[in-house]
Amino acid sequence: MGPCHVHDVKVLGHGPQVADLPEQIFVEAHLELAALGFTREAAEEVASDPATEASGERQRTAAVLWAGAGDVRKAVAAAEPLVTPTLDGTQAADTELWALAYPRAFWPELQAQAGRYGIDPYLVLAVIREESRFDPEAVSPARAVGLMQLLPSTAQGILGTRLPPSRLMNPHLNIRAGVAYLAGLIRRYNGSVPLAVAAYNSGPGGVRRVRALAGTDLDRFVESLPYAETRAYVRHVLQSYGIYRWLYE
Repeated sequence: MGPCHVHDVKVLGHGPQVADLPEQIFVEAHLELAALGFTREAAEEVASDPATEASGERQRTAAVLWAGAGDVRKAVAAAEPLVTPTLDGTQAADTELWALAYPRAFWPELQAQAGRYGIDPYLVLAVIREESRFDPEAVSPARAVGLMQLLPSTAQGILGTRLPPSRLMNPHLNIRAGVAYLAGLIRRYNGSVPLAVAAYNSGPGGVRRVRALAGTDLDRFVESLPYAETRAYVRHVLQSYGIYRWLYE
């Protein structure tokens, strides 16, 4: 009979005795998975636990794990409810948590394209965050596609070539076309970011009658926009833009 291998056993005297075990034999499954390098599986384990919804610390853990797994959209979704109370001053700012809710996703590509067209990359991040929550495969009911939610016809006019929706899910192409389009709107409105952001959402016709207010009374300008969706969109993008500049500049 071959040798018998016994783990965690000490042989003393006439028979085997179990060795002393560490105080904490068992750890939570997501910690084990993360330690083994299965970050996505660890994030899924935390997210699927009913206890996570009621625990800010576990939600934060989920956000960190989703970010580590490269799923920016889910990291933002997990972190955003935790930073929202800070906006009204009920909690102190936690910059690490804010960075999970407002990440610099796709940063090298975005920075390059923003530099090429002479616009602030943090404004582009704010637009992407509002448009798609960093989901490259997002498709709207109006058939706008990708990170910056472009219609194929708009992208074709900018890039000079016909692209099927699946190609616009490519972050490189989507950012390239979206930044060019946003930069064109900023030029059209003589550098007015609020006007450009409103037109990005509603089209130039949606800001024509109230554009004079953008340079004199921002609140009145936003409230005078004809579509409720555009009013909310402009508020959210400008808020995100301010947060990005506060967080990273």
